[in-house]
Amino acid sequence: MISSIDWNLVWSALSAISAFFSLIAAIFIYILAKNELAKNNSIAELDIYFKIKSDLNSPDSQQIYSALIEEHLRFARNQDGSVGFLVKNKENWEPFQMNRINSNLLGHIEDLALVYEKGLVTFDTIMAGYGSLILNAGNSPAIYNYISYLRNEKFKDKDLYSGFEQLYLKIHSHLTDDLKTRYRPVIC
Repeated sequence: MISSIDWNLVWSALSAISAFFSLIAAIFIYILAKNELAKNNSIAELDIYFKIKSDLNSPDSQQIYSALIEEHLRFARNQDGSVGFLVKNKENWEPFQMNRINSNLLGHIEDLALVYEKGLVTFDTIMAGYGSLILNAGNSPAIYNYISYLRNEKFKDKDLYSGFEQLYLKIHSHLTDDLKTRYRPVIC
């Protein structure tokens, strides 16, 4: 009876079964690898978020935030056409470096808008951690004048700081009517 078994057929069937399970294993490994890569990518991008958080809580950023709240920040044009910021210290207005506004405020908010757009942070997280900062920056005539200067004169790029602008508008749209009268968008 054993001699009547067609071993070629048996080996063909075993090869087909083996190929099928190899395919299943390959698909399983692919799914695991894809999920692991997605986790690593998310971890790397969340690391960026925590870096932004750290930078927005730096002493320089806090100084800018305080100046925004107290309305002690001005964007000024000199008679020679040069521009800059002034910050009020006690009773005097003193020069304040423009690159500090970019590197300690606007650039970080723009980065925060990007990680939000990619879905790495929720809107609630942004509201809880940075809503007030973004609202005060978006309400500041000094910030408005600076962004207008950059968009219309220096770089002639209407999309400059558009992430910040969109994030501000989204936050503003979620305010109560009472708060909407307090925070009127000047950046748009």
